[in-house]
Amino acid sequence: MAPDSLGGTTDRSRPKRSGRGAGAPTYRAGRGRRAGNGALIPALTVLAIICVVAGGIALALHLTPTTSARQPVASVARPTTVTPAAGADSTAASLSTGSSSAAATNAPETEVPNVVGKPVTVAETVLTAAGFQVQTRVADSSAVAPAANTVVTQQPLAGARLAAGQAVIITYQPMANPSARRQYVVVIDAGHQAKADLALEPEGPGSKIKKPKVAGGATGVATHIPEYVDALAISLKLRTVLEAQGVKVVMVRTGNNVDIPNSERARIGNRANADLVVRVHLNSATSSKPRGILSIYPHSQWTRAIEAPSKAAAGLVEAAVTKATGAKAWPLSAVGDMTGFNFSTRPTIIVECGFMSNPIDDHLGASPAYQSKLAQGIGAGVMSYLKSR
Repeated sequence: MAPDSLGGTTDRSRPKRSGRGAGAPTYRAGRGRRAGNGALIPALTVLAIICVVAGGIALALHLTPTTSARQPVASVARPTTVTPAAGADSTAASLSTGSSSAAATNAPETEVPNVVGKPVTVAETVLTAAGFQVQTRVADSSAVAPAANTVVTQQPLAGARLAAGQAVIITYQPMANPSARRQYVVVIDAGHQAKADLALEPEGPGSKIKKPKVAGGATGVATHIPEYVDALAISLKLRTVLEAQGVKVVMVRTGNNVDIPNSERARIGNRANADLVVRVHLNSATSSKPRGILSIYPHSQWTRAIEAPSKAAAGLVEAAVTKATGAKAWPLSAVGDMTGFNFSTRPTIIVECGFMSNPIDDHLGASPAYQSKLAQGIGAGVMSYLKSR
């Protein structure tokens, strides 16, 4: 049986009718149609069903919107904040997508204020007012804090410039260090000044020997830069290093146009009750050959009480500086005729950061990169001394 075009079957074995009489039906093999109503009704039924189904599909397609006809969905950029994992050492930043990112890129830079030593709440207020985001971390238990919830370090350091909206990380100590009597205090005395003061003052308390209040200092044999300039540059970098360790730093001077006698410089350390006074100088010799680092400590009738701790500090600082710079270490030197030593009641050292009479040391001492190495080395030695007491 062969399939009929309308879904039925056709019997090809049946003979064709050759004649056509009145009312006789006509039959052709393979067509499946009759003039009579018996065979026509099923065929029409199937055809009707097909039409109904086709019509329904067409109607459904007409009522359903196509993809091209749909309205596009607006894409809304949402700011995304990326927060570093707790304890991460890298400096974290908040990143924003969309227009907020472009605004941060074009924002004017602002100087980061110093918040070290301030209560966390105060530090957050100061930094927020300056336009920065604030991220806080808990300091290691060994970090020294003068009081509970006090900032011991900040990153970036004070003085750096950041765009508004960038993050400043502050590290604080939730509890005052039980082993710390108080916050360490270091006085930094950048040697000399722009104009020498050759008026005389006693070499020590009650001494009849007189010395100039402030000598002129050395000058670079190659750079022709005066000692007081390099000394201050190194001292300011040292301040940054120590403050990052939570040390309270007192600067004898932060500019060159000052007039501070050596006896008064010693008294500044006394009044600050300094754990250590670091006097930053650069050396000079009659020969251009000497190079390297020389540390000096007091040795006189006025300094017996501070000689031993001063010598200990001088040794630790010189070792750390030569390690940081690769410079030659000279033997420690004990000196008894320096007014800045003899009026001091606090442990005091001088660090001679190279010989300005040597062209190589002279150029190094004027290099900001080398000055940073010197500051890092002095700072490391100072911290070793403070923690050993």
